[in-house]
Amino acid sequence: MSINSTDRFETVEEFWQTLNAFASPKRDRVQIPRVMIEDVKLPFAMSDTERMLIQSPQEQFSPFLARRLAIALLASLELLVLIALVVYFLLHG
Repeated sequence: MSINSTDRFETVEEFWQTLNAFASPKRDRVQIPRVMIEDVKLPFAMSDTERMLIQSPQEQFSPFLARRLAIALLASLELLVLIALVVYFLLHG
């Protein structure tokens, strides 16, 4: 929880290892809790888009998303070319 990011733990596993290093030998070691989205009971139905937002980056990136990203980038490029042409013709009549 430090303001400086270099003073914080990089991963949850690193935090749990440090916590266990200071644990009393008489007590059981603390286990890292594993919570999956399927384990969480939600009071509402979650859309595919919302479910995708809480997945890990490896799970989020799929060929479908890669295709959508390529289409969005191409559309942005076409829009920039169109704006450049309009500005050119406005300035050069």
